[in-house]
Amino acid sequence: MRPVPGILFFIWLATLISAACRRESLEVNVSGIGAEVTVERFDRQLFLMKPDTINQAIGYFYDRYGDFYDVFNVHIIGIGPASGRRYPAFLSMFINDPTNREVFSYTDRVFGDMADIGRGLSDGFRHYLYHYPDSVLPRVIGYVSGFNQGLFTVGRYIGVGLDQYLGSDCPYYDMLGTPRYQLIRKVPAKIPSDVMYAWATSLYP
Repeated sequence: MRPVPGILFFIWLATLISAACRRESLEVNVSGIGAEVTVERFDRQLFLMKPDTINQAIGYFYDRYGDFYDVFNVHIIGIGPASGRRYPAFLSMFINDPTNREVFSYTDRVFGDMADIGRGLSDGFRHYLYHYPDSVLPRVIGYVSGFNQGLFTVGRYIGVGLDQYLGSDCPYYDMLGTPRYQLIRKVPAKIPSDVMYAWATSLYP
C-alpha cells in the first residue's frame, strides 16, 4: 500500500520551501538537527578537468558518483556506458563541444555562489529528518546536460540539471523556444523545492 501521508508530507514540505524564499524559516524548530545538504558540482569537475586526464577521471567519476554516473552517461547525454570501448572519445567530444562549453561557462557564472540553495536544501531535509529521523539523506549532484533533463533520481542520488535553472531571462531558453509559462520555474530558487519533490516521488512512486 502506498504510504499516502509520506508523499503528502513531501508535497507540503516542497510548498513550504518554495514559500520560504520569502520568509525566514519553516514552521518547526529544527536547529538541533545536523543535516547539511549541498549541490555537488559534478559539472565543474567534468568541464574543468585537463584533457590528458580523461582516462583517469573516468575511474574517479565512477567510484565517486556510482549509479548517478551511469544514468548521466546513458540516459542524460546519451554517450553510452563508461565501460564502452569508445566511451572516452565520446565523453571528450561532449566536454569539448563549443556549445556545451559555452553553456557550462554561463551556468558556472549563474551558480558561482550556491549558499542560498544549500541553505534551502539543508533546511528542507532537516524538516524531513524531524518527521523521519531514521531516514538516509540523498546526495544532490549538479550537472550540465545540454538542456536535456532537469532532474532525476537513482538510488540515493538526485541529479540536478543546472542548465534548466539559469533564470527566466536566460537567452538560451528563448533560443530553444521555451514557453513563457515555463520560464518562471527555470530559476535557481526553485531547486530546493524541486529536489524535495523529486525525492518524494522516488520514495513514494
